[in-house]
Amino acid sequence: MTTADTNSKTVPNNISDARTLLGSVQVWVMALGTNNTSGGVVPLNTTDFGNAMRAILDAIYTSGAVTDRVLWVNTAFYDPASARSTNYNLVINTVIAEYPHAQVLNWHSSIHPRDDADWIYPADGVHMTTQGYTKRDQFIAAQVGTLLG
Repeated sequence: MTTADTNSKTVPNNISDARTLLGSVQVWVMALGTNNTSGGVVPLNTTDFGNAMRAILDAIYTSGAVTDRVLWVNTAFYDPASARSTNYNLVINTVIAEYPHAQVLNWHSSIHPRDDADWIYPADGVHMTTQGYTKRDQFIAAQVGTLLG
């Protein structure tokens, strides 16, 4: 999340670039894939994950005058009781509560109970099918639409 990608950019760099390109931004949507819960080969511990989230949010909220809305989509795994998902979602809830203009979009609850057709499983217990991604996109779009009214 805060490690440079193949273009030498971090999420905070991309936020800065977006502000330069777009000027004013009303709503930011953070929808990390489940792969983003890892820091390379070893999963990020919850402290590092929380700190990475804060770095991203601090890149948006550069001052108390910034009131952009941040919608952070929580994680969902095929197994609704996944310890990784549970642990990371607790961190997401805790960190987002620290920022008054941010909120969690509870994708985990929305996709569970699951329809197996939403997931590529058992070959891949992580990624969704096209149907699953369509449901996620519709979920996010509806939440943004409600916010913008």
